[in-house]
Amino acid sequence: MKKLFLLLFSILFQSCSGYKSIDYNNIENEKKQKFKVFKLDKENIKGKLISKNEKLIVLETKVGLQTITKEEIYDVKVKKPKDYIYITNYLEK
Repeated sequence: MKKLFLLLFSILFQSCSGYKSIDYNNIENEKKQKFKVFKLDKENIKGKLISKNEKLIVLETKVGLQTITKEEIYDVKVKKPKDYIYITNYLEK
């Protein structure tokens, strides 16, 4: 019963994480955050930031490194952290 509750609890809060739009110029290069890039040709690319400059962004994706020029980008979203406190460890004790 306790494991079922933990499973349902984790599924419920899975929706708390998501992506929020960010301006290309506000992307911080130091943080290795996860991004979702929407391109003008309707292609969506998810990946971890490797590097970024004024002209292009490089993401590490499942298929390898992908370089995207700023002109190709329609929108950029950064993965926001979950807003809840992990209480599952507390419940397991």
